[in-house]
Amino acid sequence: LADRAIDRYIVQSTEEMTIFPELWKVSQEKLRFCPFFFSFTEDELRAVQDAPPGEHIFAGGNSLRDYEPLIRAAWCMPERKFIIAARLLEGRPDLPPNVEAHPVSHLEFVALMYSSAATVVPIQPGLRRAAGQQTYLNAMWMGKPTIVTDTLGVRDHIRHKETGMIVNGTAAGYIEALEWIFNPANRHDVERMTHE
Repeated sequence: LADRAIDRYIVQSTEEMTIFPELWKVSQEKLRFCPFFFSFTEDELRAVQDAPPGEHIFAGGNSLRDYEPLIRAAWCMPERKFIIAARLLEGRPDLPPNVEAHPVSHLEFVALMYSSAATVVPIQPGLRRAAGQQTYLNAMWMGKPTIVTDTLGVRDHIRHKETGMIVNGTAAGYIEALEWIFNPANRHDVERMTHE
């Protein structure tokens, strides 16, 4: 009934241009694709600009995240510190010693991302809607090496190894991407990727 009064629907990925009308039984003619954009404000960035650069790998967010493969990757990389800003893992007793996981304030989230050596956005596989864009686009805008699960909408915003890294969402995929980022032989390619 509401569809009769709606002139346009906005979707956040080109793939949803097909999925949305099938799912909601609306005309594809009413759909428009609108790419997502970074969302941190100048005030937020000014507030964290003095945060000292860290060596940690940052991940954060609660919506449609799959942290289990990233945790398995962390077990295999004990020399790296991982900070996960999410309530999803709060109180978990089985995390590796190099993983710190807890909810944080919004400004702490911004500061942890800003000071990170790399950012990972582990999105659930098999989604029928785009997710995580705000997190990975903010990280990319900050110039962070950014690793994102290959799921709906990601390829609308990221060119693999040109503007970020797209992985298959397995522990092995995260390990391979992180090792590539931290390999001194790839420093020039990583710098180019984070300044694209």
